[in-house]
Amino acid sequence: MTKKTTNYVVTIADAINSNQNRQVLLQLPREEVRYLNQAEFKKFVADKCQVSAFKIHSIERFYK
Repeated sequence: MTKKTTNYVVTIADAINSNQNRQVLLQLPREEVRYLNQAEFKKFVADKCQVSAFKIHSIERFYK
């Protein structure tokens, strides 16, 4: 049985050049993120991207 996943586009603010942001596409298992509140979800995503939660500019669902 395959695990269901959800795709997210994460925009990370660049501290050196505030005009430029980078975007990362994450594919997260639904079971791991289903019951997280907004702050816990942001920290979870920051850990997956290996950045501080303060650098996360936005998290949006990505539909193919």
